[in-house]
Amino acid sequence: MEVDTVMCIREGIPDDIDALIALDHVTRLDPHRADYIADALHKGNIFVAECDGTVVGYGVLTYHFYGNGMMELIYVARDYRRSGFGRSLIGYAESCCKTPKLFTSTNLTNKPMQLLLEG
Repeated sequence: MEVDTVMCIREGIPDDIDALIALDHVTRLDPHRADYIADALHKGNIFVAECDGTVVGYGVLTYHFYGNGMMELIYVARDYRRSGFGRSLIGYAESCCKTPKLFTSTNLTNKPMQLLLEG
Protein backbone atom coordinates (compact mmCIF):
# COMPACT_ATOMS: atom_id res chain seq x y z
CA MET A 1 0.00 0.00 0.00
CA GLU A 2 1.34 3.43 -0.98
CA VAL A 3 1.27 6.13 1.68
CA ASP A 4 0.84 9.78 0.71
CA THR A 5 3.56 12.08 1.96
CA VAL A 6 2.89 15.54 3.27
CA MET A 7 5.13 18.31 1.93
CA CYS A 8 5.33 21.61 3.79
CA ILE A 9 7.36 24.75 3.14
CA ARG A 10 7.58 27.11 6.10
CA GLU A 11 9.73 29.80 7.69
CA GLY A 12 12.76 28.50 9.53
CA ILE A 13 12.79 28.62 13.33
CA PRO A 14 15.73 28.46 15.77
CA ASP A 15 14.91 24.84 16.62
CA ASP A 16 15.72 23.89 12.98
CA ILE A 17 19.45 24.60 13.30
CA ASP A 18 20.61 21.08 14.16
CA ALA A 19 18.48 19.48 11.44
CA LEU A 20 19.68 21.97 8.82
CA ILE A 21 23.34 21.48 9.65
CA ALA A 22 22.98 17.69 9.70
CA LEU A 23 21.07 17.74 6.40
CA ASP A 24 23.58 19.83 4.44
CA HIS A 25 26.64 17.72 3.56
CA VAL A 26 28.65 20.87 2.76
CA THR A 27 28.77 21.66 6.51
CA ARG A 28 31.03 18.62 6.96
CA LEU A 29 33.44 19.95 4.33
CA ASP A 30 33.28 23.65 5.15
CA PRO A 31 32.66 24.74 8.75
CA HIS A 32 31.77 28.25 7.54
CA ARG A 33 28.61 26.80 5.98
CA ALA A 34 27.23 25.97 9.44
CA ASP A 35 27.92 29.56 10.52
CA TYR A 36 26.19 30.81 7.36
CA ILE A 37 23.12 28.67 8.11
CA ALA A 38 22.99 29.83 11.74
CA ASP A 39 23.33 33.48 10.72
CA ALA A 40 20.65 33.23 8.01
CA LEU A 41 18.31 31.47 10.43
CA HIS A 42 18.91 34.11 13.10
CA LYS A 43 18.12 36.87 10.57
CA GLY A 44 14.90 35.17 9.45
CA ASN A 45 16.18 34.47 5.93
CA ILE A 46 15.74 30.67 5.88
CA PHE A 47 12.68 28.77 4.77
CA VAL A 48 12.44 25.02 5.29
CA ALA A 49 11.02 22.09 3.33
CA GLU A 50 9.55 19.26 5.36
CA CYS A 51 8.33 15.84 4.35
CA ASP A 52 6.08 14.20 6.93
CA GLY A 53 7.56 16.47 9.60
CA THR A 54 11.21 15.80 8.69
CA VAL A 55 13.41 18.64 7.42
CA VAL A 56 14.52 17.68 3.90
CA GLY A 57 15.63 20.99 2.41
CA TYR A 58 15.92 24.71 2.81
CA GLY A 59 16.38 27.97 0.99
CA VAL A 60 17.89 31.34 1.84
CA LEU A 61 16.27 34.57 0.63
CA THR A 62 18.01 37.91 1.18
CA TYR A 63 17.83 41.43 -0.21
CA HIS A 64 21.54 42.25 -0.58
CA PHE A 65 21.61 42.19 -4.40
CA TYR A 66 21.03 45.87 -5.23
CA GLY A 67 18.02 45.83 -2.90
CA ASN A 68 16.34 43.01 -4.82
CA GLY A 69 15.37 39.55 -3.64
CA MET A 70 18.16 37.00 -3.98
CA MET A 71 17.79 33.27 -3.49
CA GLU A 72 21.30 32.73 -2.20
CA LEU A 73 20.91 29.03 -1.65
CA ILE A 74 18.53 26.14 -2.30
CA TYR A 75 19.47 22.79 -0.78
CA VAL A 76 17.51 19.53 -0.88
CA ALA A 77 18.70 16.29 0.71
CA ARG A 78 19.92 13.80 -1.88
CA ASP A 79 17.14 11.26 -1.20
CA TYR A 80 14.47 13.94 -1.83
CA ARG A 81 15.83 15.51 -4.99
CA ARG A 82 13.69 15.38 -8.14
CA SER A 83 10.59 15.05 -5.96
CA GLY A 84 9.26 18.61 -6.23
CA PHE A 85 10.93 20.04 -3.14
CA GLY A 86 13.32 22.30 -5.07
CA ARG A 87 10.49 23.66 -7.18
CA SER A 88 8.40 24.21 -4.04
CA LEU A 89 11.25 26.08 -2.34
CA ILE A 90 11.59 28.35 -5.36
CA GLY A 91 7.83 28.93 -5.43
CA TYR A 92 7.87 29.82 -1.76
CA ALA A 93 10.70 32.31 -2.31
CA GLU A 94 8.76 33.87 -5.20
CA SER A 95 5.62 34.21 -3.08
CA CYS A 96 7.50 35.74 -0.12
CA CYS A 97 9.81 38.04 -2.06
CA LYS A 98 9.24 41.66 -1.06
CA THR A 99 10.61 43.10 -4.30
CA PRO A 100 9.39 42.90 -7.91
CA LYS A 101 12.63 41.18 -8.93
CA LEU A 102 14.00 37.90 -7.57
CA PHE A 103 17.46 36.73 -8.58
CA THR A 104 19.51 33.59 -8.16
CA SER A 105 22.72 32.23 -9.60
CA THR A 106 24.40 28.87 -10.04
CA ASN A 107 27.66 27.46 -11.32
CA LEU A 108 28.00 26.34 -14.94
CA THR A 109 28.74 22.87 -13.60
CA ASN A 110 25.51 22.65 -11.57
CA LYS A 111 23.28 21.12 -14.24
CA PRO A 112 20.56 19.92 -11.81
CA MET A 113 20.03 23.50 -10.57
CA GLN A 114 20.06 24.86 -14.11
CA LEU A 115 17.36 22.36 -15.10
CA LEU A 116 15.33 23.25 -12.02
CA LEU A 117 15.49 26.94 -12.93
CA GLU A 118 14.44 26.23 -16.53
CA GLY A 119 11.29 24.44 -15.36
